[in-house]
This record gives sequence, structure tokens and C-alpha cells, in this order.
Amino acid sequence: MMSLSRLRDPYFIYRYRHRLHVLRTSLALAITYVIILTLEIPHGSWALVSTMMVMGNLPHIGGVIDKGGQRLLGTVLGAIWGVLLVLIPAPAPWVIPAWTLIGIAVATHTTFATRYGYSALMFGVTLLMVVGDGHQDLGIALWRAFDVLIGTLVGILATLFILPQKATDLLRFLLADNLDKLARLYHAHTSAAQQEDVDTRQLLKTTSTQLVKQRGLVDAIHSERRLHRDDLERILSLERRMLSTIELLLETHWATRAGHDIIAGLEGLRDEQHRLARAL
Repeated sequence: MMSLSRLRDPYFIYRYRHRLHVLRTSLALAITYVIILTLEIPHGSWALVSTMMVMGNLPHIGGVIDKGGQRLLGTVLGAIWGVLLVLIPAPAPWVIPAWTLIGIAVATHTTFATRYGYSALMFGVTLLMVVGDGHQDLGIALWRAFDVLIGTLVGILATLFILPQKATDLLRFLLADNLDKLARLYHAHTSAAQQEDVDTRQLLKTTSTQLVKQRGLVDAIHSERRLHRDDLERILSLERRMLSTIELLLETHWATRAGHDIIAGLEGLRDEQHRLARAL
């Protein structure tokens, strides 16, 4: 039987992150369904959709907190804007549509101008939910907005407490794996004979792909408050330079055999090269 300590092991969670995310998402949807069924919340399907949208393909805490927080912010602001428009006493026929379009225009511009694009998108969606075609039942709109809040909160809490995976840990393991691959690549460069069992092109491709994945975790790691954004940028920048250097070394060839023999004969050089590979 699996011990509880293993379930809390970050590497175990990293190794089985996709399966655990399926389990986590399924449990979150089940919890949301029980809530809307027990409390008989109207239009509960919106809560289920929100839980799924928040968790989606984000298995780590930082990503869900960032996306869930943006969803909450956009929903609240969109609902407030929509309610204010609906409550205008005896408005002219063009007033509500005009101010709705203004709000949508501002939200659309914000999706390109800042990193809070998802909040802006949810602002527009919620505003349209509340205002509708001008004959929207305010009660229905408010219930739907409430369902969005419920589903979002369940998604965030499920990510925090059900076998949680941290984006910072994901970065650590991807970085460790890249350093191991860089060591193998460097060792292939320093070996006198070409190692046929090392596919340098595939290793370079995998390392580059994992570096891109690490860069995509910047906002999520920042949300977890475990690593400062500037420190993270320095780490990724150094890793990128290491990868570029290794790639250049692998493309380097001796112009003459005599030059190769001179370098190979330098005392202690080979030991230092192997020491560097082991350190990586």
C-alpha cells in the first residue's frame, strides 16, 4: 500500500503529474456537482464549466491561482458593470448597448495590452451575460455570475489541497533533466571517439523544448511566491547560454589532425572536461 509520505513527494507528483491532474480535476468536478445539487443552486452547469475552465490543462498551483484569480477579477468587474447598466432608470434605447460596446472594446484592448488578458476576456463574457440582448432577467444573470465564482473557487481549492503540484517544483525537475542532458552532450563533445549511442540532435531538441516549457512557467512560479521573477530570468538566461555553447561546441571540427593531437596532449585537460561533465 502506498505510503502518505510518497504521495507528498514532489518528484512522485511530478512523475505522475498527468494522471494526478486527471484525478484532481475529476474530484473537483464531483465536489462542484455535490455543492450545486445539495444547495439547489440555479443554473449550476455554469459552475461545472468554470471549474473545468480554471483547471483545464494547468496541473500546477501557480497556473491555476493566476488563471483563477484573473477569472474571479473579470467576473466581478463584469458583473458590476452590467448591473450598473441594467439599473439605469428609463435609459434611452441606445444607452445600454453603447456602454456595453464601450466596455467590450476596453476589455478587448486590454487582452493585448497587459498580462491580464484572461481577466479582460471574462469581464466581457460576464458583461454580456448580465446585459444580454437588453431583455435579460437580472436574477438569472446574477445567478450565473455566482455560479462562475463557485466553480472557480472549487477549482482553486482543489488544486491547492488535492495532491498539489507546484510550478516551482516542475521547473526544478525540468532544469535537473536539462543539466543531465547537457552533461551528456558535453561528454560527447570531449570524447575522443564519437559515441554512437548518443543522439546529439535529439538531445538538443529535447533540451530546447524543455527550456521553452520552463519559460512558460514564469508567471505561475511568480504567483507561488517561491522564486523572484528576476532570479528566474537569470537562471533561464544562463541555461539558454549553456545550451547555445554546447550546440556550438558540437558543431566545431578540427582543421588539422596536428591541432587535435596538441589539445589532446595537454596535461590535465581531459580530467577537467570529465569533471565538468560530472558536475553538470
